[in-house]
Amino acid sequence: GAGLHVVTGACTGTVSATVRHVTIADAGSADATNLVNDGVTAPSAGFVDSIVLGSTSAGTNVGGEASVADRSATFVNAGAEDFHLRAHAPEIDQGHSGQGGEIAQDVDGDARPFGSAWDLGADEFVEHAPFISLAGASSGTILVGRTLYFGVVGEDPDPGDSVAYHWTFGDGGGANGATAAHVFAAPGAYTARVTATDTYGRTATATVPVRVVSSSLLSGDRTPPRVSIATPRPGQRLRERRTVPGFRGRVADDSGVRSVELALFRRRGRGCLWFDGRRRFRAGSCSRPLWFRALINDFAWGYSFSRSVRPAPGPYSLEIRATDIVGNRTARVSARTRTLVAFRFTR
Repeated sequence: GAGLHVVTGACTGTVSATVRHVTIADAGSADATNLVNDGVTAPSAGFVDSIVLGSTSAGTNVGGEASVADRSATFVNAGAEDFHLRAHAPEIDQGHSGQGGEIAQDVDGDARPFGSAWDLGADEFVEHAPFISLAGASSGTILVGRTLYFGVVGEDPDPGDSVAYHWTFGDGGGANGATAAHVFAAPGAYTARVTATDTYGRTATATVPVRVVSSSLLSGDRTPPRVSIATPRPGQRLRERRTVPGFRGRVADDSGVRSVELALFRRRGRGCLWFDGRRRFRAGSCSRPLWFRALINDFAWGYSFSRSVRPAPGPYSLEIRATDIVGNRTARVSARTRTLVAFRFTR
């Protein structure tokens, strides 16, 4: 039916509706407003600071927007009937404040205004800071003069917003981007810092400790790193939503951890499908794992999938191995030591 439906009868006096800060979405089969005169005086309606999608009947005045040129730039997901405003929507801060008759909260209970003025429609866009879910390096310990690779996984909770990343490495160097590479010129303990900044200027930060050593310190160590998988747990069901749940665990070594590598696979017939660490699963022998690197942050390791990866539901196995700066590597996988875990992806 219509978003606003008014009918006057023979005994009805003058009916005038004033509507402020509403969003009426086009249902396709119905008008936005339906004003019907079954009596003497025709009803009228006036919309102020509103978004009115669809045709309007005679006697309707719209102050705001009677159409939206690009719904994908205005709404979070119009196709799924999510008419919350996206970041940087043209309707943000375009309304009037305190005109009378409206309440100081939007449809979700958020206070108006957020920013310089009220937004058009029923939703007041509230901007949130970005967040960082994972930050680390390819190695926890590295030799002087070798290239160390850094990575960060973050997101902005506001649809339509984007995030930029800036790294500092604790020795005066810096770089931009979700991934970065750096060479340390002197031994020591350094703290790399990554800052995520959204287009509204809000920020989030994370740190990555790094140990830089010279080759003269690496003698006498014959013990491989201690490494384990914390997530997923044995038999756990990991449900895929907007993103695929990542993997997490612990790692430690007296000399320093050079790398943590994962192998994710599922069985298919007599062979296995191995994840390549980027986007695809590749067929291969079950006895020949396809390893890919996790990020290391202090005594923790982690791996997050890119948004383009959607593993098929079903049973999987995850193996892990670690190598220290000397070259000692964990020898074999074991469910007892939590270096081999069987679990399921579900939707």
